[in-house]
Amino acid sequence: NKEINTRINTKGKVKKLTISVEQNLVPLEVLTLYLRKELPQLLKNQQLSFVLYLPIIASELARKGLPLSLSKLSMVARVESISEADTVMGRIKTVKVLVAPGSFLISTLLPRDKSEFRFTFGLQAPYYLLSFEEGVTRSELIKYKNLKQ
Repeated sequence: NKEINTRINTKGKVKKLTISVEQNLVPLEVLTLYLRKELPQLLKNQQLSFVLYLPIIASELARKGLPLSLSKLSMVARVESISEADTVMGRIKTVKVLVAPGSFLISTLLPRDKSEFRFTFGLQAPYYLLSFEEGVTRSELIKYKNLKQ
């Protein structure tokens, strides 16, 4: 409850990285679960700030003797659009959420297709994740077709 442990197994060697849990710190592996949990707040405020922890970056930093804190990036989630979609669950309202760096410096250094992500969720609980977009790659978890409102 007080730390995040990452185990990396490379060619039989196990390396363990540990960082302390901080308020609004979200490991990459649970980002979609975090966004689902915070979706009501995001819809209310239209924006949500958090710190994204990237364990794979932490692994490289540790290997080079650099501080693990560099593997934590300030991010902002914003409601990009609300629409309707036909899905296997029928016609539902959806929300597209843009997640991008919260820092101007990081936004400037990293290409958009590698630093901006889009998530499409169903707009009613349990806020099913319909699709995920990174750059030109789009992964559909639930087949749907966008409709005009």
